[in-house]
Amino acid sequence: MMLIKFAFVGGLGSVTNLAVFYVLSNFSIHYMLNSCICFLIAVSQNYFLNALFTFQSKELSLVQYISYVFANIFGLCINLCVLFIFRNFIFNDLHFKDLLSQAFGVASAMIINFLLSKYFVFHRKNNE
Repeated sequence: MMLIKFAFVGGLGSVTNLAVFYVLSNFSIHYMLNSCICFLIAVSQNYFLNALFTFQSKELSLVQYISYVFANIFGLCINLCVLFIFRNFIFNDLHFKDLLSQAFGVASAMIINFLLSKYFVFHRKNNE
């Protein structure tokens, strides 16, 4: 059930990520910088939703938020690698190659983000 909640929150974060990515791409922002900006917005949204909904933390804290962001940086690295590969080699000739590549990058990072969130960031709740 926890993975389903995490996937739901991640889905909302993905929608946010892709919507912001699409909007920012209209301002000629480099696709990698755009992806990092989207990450910061989506990871903040997901922290609050996962803390309250998925892992049912009793309190929010700056330390926990920072831990969540750092744990999700691994997911960001996976996202950026997939984004680069898909954009430059797989979807190279497609009109929406940046957005499609970002979608695959976001999806590829979900599992690592879940595992790090469960066992590193919100582990106290799971051990009670």
